[in-house]
Amino acid sequence: MRPDGRLGATFYQSTTVWTEIVSPLKYNDGTWHHAAAVLRSGLVELYVDGVLVAQDTTNAITSVQRSTQTTLGPIASNFVGDIDEVRVFSRALSATEIAAQSIG
Repeated sequence: MRPDGRLGATFYQSTTVWTEIVSPLKYNDGTWHHAAAVLRSGLVELYVDGVLVAQDTTNAITSVQRSTQTTLGPIASNFVGDIDEVRVFSRALSATEIAAQSIG
């Protein structure tokens, strides 16, 4: 979560090539939210509570930098909150699968 309450996700191909998205709405409302970032066809998609809320349409990448860390929370955003039940999949989940994950 960014300082302004919006959620974001970034996938890097290199230090100069990436796909990134930020939610249009704020989610710092004191309730739990399910957030999922998916890399599909080289573009990042962001789902909140099982609903697609944003997608990059301009900066497709051809691969993900393998040496990149997976980091959640304090990436230049001063994240304040709690993170629970993190899952990483080896493939892009479908919108239906993400919706099912968001409810349990």
